[in-house]
Amino acid sequence: MAWVTCPFFGEPEVVFRSELIAPWDTLPARKHEEVHADQCRQLGPLRYRIRSLTPSGKLELEAPAYCASAIARLTFDPDSEYASDRVHTDMIVGMSDVVDSSAVKDALMRHCPAIASQPRRTRGLLKRKAGESGNR
Repeated sequence: MAWVTCPFFGEPEVVFRSELIAPWDTLPARKHEEVHADQCRQLGPLRYRIRSLTPSGKLELEAPAYCASAIARLTFDPDSEYASDRVHTDMIVGMSDVVDSSAVKDALMRHCPAIASQPRRTRGLLKRKAGESGNR
């Protein structure tokens, strides 16, 4: 778990609880939060907070951060389909209470088209009906 504090006085601070983050997600999470720290510096604490109050403003703050995490993921796993899967899934789930998946996909295409436009695949296990065999 990680987050950024955007204080009215002083520099933004990235709070990083590495014991709560899987090792392979540490760099992507750090890059994500570094984007928010930069946004805080650029916008200032008041505008940063105000922007995060509306769905469109929150989407515009989060899309570049999710893209930065996808780029970081590519530095240790060059599988661009996996990076595309993760950035879409992570952002859709993370923003599900704010915007729908179409808005997320549009934002990702604006902010990181090279990753967001990659083919995607389902990486999860399919749920089987009761009594159905895994052999086909």
